[in-house]
Amino acid sequence: MDWGHDINELNGLAMAMIHENQHLGTARGYVRVLVARIESDETLSLLFETLTSYGKSGRFHYLDVLGNGESGRFEPPEAYWTELKNHVIATAPELASMTSILDPNEFSRSLEKLSAIISRRLEEWWCVIHRLGVQGCFGPRGKEVGWELWPAGRQSLGL
Repeated sequence: MDWGHDINELNGLAMAMIHENQHLGTARGYVRVLVARIESDETLSLLFETLTSYGKSGRFHYLDVLGNGESGRFEPPEAYWTELKNHVIATAPELASMTSILDPNEFSRSLEKLSAIISRRLEEWWCVIHRLGVQGCFGPRGKEVGWELWPAGRQSLGL
C-alpha cells in the first residue's frame, strides 16, 4: 500500500476501516459519537487537505522558489492555509475580531489562538483514533495498538 504524503487519503483509509469495523466496538453508541465527532469537523477536513497539499507539493514549490526564483511545476499551498485560517476565524467566536486587527501584539496573540484551535482539533482527532482503536474499530491488533497511541497519563480530553 502506497500512502506517500497524502494525509487526507490516509485518514480516509482509517475512516473506511472504522466504518467497516464499527460493529466490533465494545460500546457501539460511544463509537458512533466519536465517529460523528471527527467526520463532522470541517476544520479537520481542511487541515488534512492543507497538510496533504504541503506534503505532496508545497515543500517542493518552496524549494523551486529558493533554487531558481520560480514556482515551477508544484502547486503553492497558500490557498489551502488561507482557506483553513478563514474557516477557523469564521467559526471561532474568540477570533471574530482577528480580520481587523492592526496592533501587531494583538495580531500575534490572535495567531497564537488560531494555532491553538487548530492544534486542539488535531489532538482531539488523535484521541478519537486512540479511543476507536481501543474500542476494537481497527480489529484485534488495532485494539492492542490503540493503547499505544495515547501516552499513559495524558489528559483524555473528556472524550
